[in-house]
Amino acid sequence: MSFTLVAETGSGVSGANSYATVSNADTYFEGQIYKDSWIKASAAQKAQALAMATSTLDTLVSWDGTKKASTNPLEWPRKNVTEKNGYAVADNIIPDVVKEATYLTALGLLESNRREEPGDAGIDELGLEGINIKFNKTDRSSILPHFVMLIVEDYGRIKGGRFASVSRA
Repeated sequence: MSFTLVAETGSGVSGANSYATVSNADTYFEGQIYKDSWIKASAAQKAQALAMATSTLDTLVSWDGTKKASTNPLEWPRKNVTEKNGYAVADNIIPDVVKEATYLTALGLLESNRREEPGDAGIDELGLEGINIKFNKTDRSSILPHFVMLIVEDYGRIKGGRFASVSRA
């Protein structure tokens, strides 16, 4: 059984499982420096990574606004969303920021299984005689690449409180 990528266009595509196409992602990565994992991947692997990235984003981001229709298989398209400058985001598109987040998350997933349990990640030292274990809490990669977290925060909030918006009164 083969996997079929179905890209959301902003119209509420039935069976959609991605915010991006392989072709659009290929075009995006043409202008990027760090893209080796994307270039080395087969078309099938790229399609699976884009679908997995979309699922990951929809699971980890509490997007602003509301789904345009409850029957949409994905979280976008959405209504009542404004971008960082206060302009309304059309409810019949997938914003470029969401597509870029999808491309970059897919790249991260091709580089390593970021959704896998970390196992021994976070351990800096392990002793035997005196049984000394030293943990390094910063030794864990987040599921979403850091840059993705930064670019999506104008359209939603990362679940789990990794980032918080601060404003002056």
